[in-house]
Parts: sequence; C-alpha cells; structure tokens
Amino acid sequence: MFYTAPSNGTLRDIQTTTSQNNPIILQGGIYSDNSGQPGNLLGSSGSVTTAAAGSVTLYITNPPNVSLVSGTAYWLAINNPASPSYTAGYEAMGTSGESPVMNSSCNCSVLPSTWPSGSYFTGSSLPIYADYCE
Repeated sequence: MFYTAPSNGTLRDIQTTTSQNNPIILQGGIYSDNSGQPGNLLGSSGSVTTAAAGSVTLYITNPPNVSLVSGTAYWLAINNPASPSYTAGYEAMGTSGESPVMNSSCNCSVLPSTWPSGSYFTGSSLPIYADYCE
C-alpha cells in the first residue's frame, strides 16, 4: 500500500520499536517510490545503538528535515548494519502494518543511495513511524 503525503511538509525523524533486549544498531531513511518499490534515498539518520527493548527515534540528519510533497508516495526504511538487511514499508506516518518489504540481497553497512534489486519478500514485525510536520 502506498503512503501518499496528504500535504507538503518535512520529515524530521523515523521511529520504530524493537523487542531486542540486547543492544542493536539501527539506521533510518526515506526513499522515493520507483514503480511500487523503494527508489532513491532522500534522507537518512546516523546509526543509533539501543540499550534495551522499546521505542527508538532515528533523526534524519543527512540531509535534515526532508521536504515531502503533497500527493507523492514515499518509503520509510530501517537498517541494522550489524546484521545487514533492509526493511522498507509504505507506512502511513503515525500508523503501521501496511505492506512492508524486505531486501536480503545487499549486505551493506549503510542504507544504499538506490534501493538494491534482488530478492524481496513481504512481511515484517518491525513497525515504522515518522514525525511529519506540515
């Protein structure tokens, strides 16, 4: 399912929840749409190490405050560089559970500038949210 920005605004951060009780490293990003798959990386966070299970906020810093355009579809992404695989999903910002996809074909330590082609599968237990401001 596509997330289409209802109005012009900016994306400040991406949030997720982890059930890991051990430290885990996460990165967040936002991608353009490429015919129903993630396309080009528009912005990303640095790496954040969590201490325990719970909510994680990944501030978009590269570049900060990504501009979103009304009527345009986007993908939110989460990466664990210690165990590289990518999770991206069209997520209505502020809700979760809408058709995420995973890519397991690229073992990279950062989110790639263009989403890699390769094997995809749907489904993820990782909710993705965003702080979107008009």
